[in-house]
Amino acid sequence: MPQLINQLRYFYEDTTNLFVIAAGSLLEMVLNQTIKFLVGRVTFMNVKPFSFIEFLTALKEERALEELNSLPFSNYAQQRLLDLFHNVSFV
Repeated sequence: MPQLINQLRYFYEDTTNLFVIAAGSLLEMVLNQTIKFLVGRVTFMNVKPFSFIEFLTALKEERALEELNSLPFSNYAQQRLLDLFHNVSFV
């Protein structure tokens, strides 16, 4: 696995328009080993999942956001919010 990660840096030299993203639960463990990267070739980012409100905001679901902040939900809003929640859960 460390050899594979080390080889990913060559994409930068061979295919400059291709971006490589590596992710996974064991990636941090592998990176803690003695893997050396050239300066400027690797950018580390921590990506966390959207909250439900961030998801609704990204979809421009203003009406759903308004309904989410009002209780009790109308029947329509309850079903719509449930559908959107299923979508974000699936993603």
